[in-house]
Amino acid sequence: MLDATVESAKEAYGEIEGIEYSVETSDSEYVEKVVIPTDKNTLQAVVKAGLLPVDNEDVTELSLEATVSSLEESGWTVKE
Repeated sequence: MLDATVESAKEAYGEIEGIEYSVETSDSEYVEKVVIPTDKNTLQAVVKAGLLPVDNEDVTELSLEATVSSLEESGWTVKE
């Protein structure tokens, strides 16, 4: 089931130019790495696709702190 979710994410991110998506797996974890350029057009495409949780869909810039907070509130573990 998790493999299907990862494959779906890979396809979704792959549809947006400039985004880098990769996954590393081990017996106990999946580590996703997503690199999103922060130019206005890419941000709007990612938000429109539902791949970036934001409060305002007209976003033109990104706050790292707000993004990390939102991901953690959604159950993600964010590593630096």
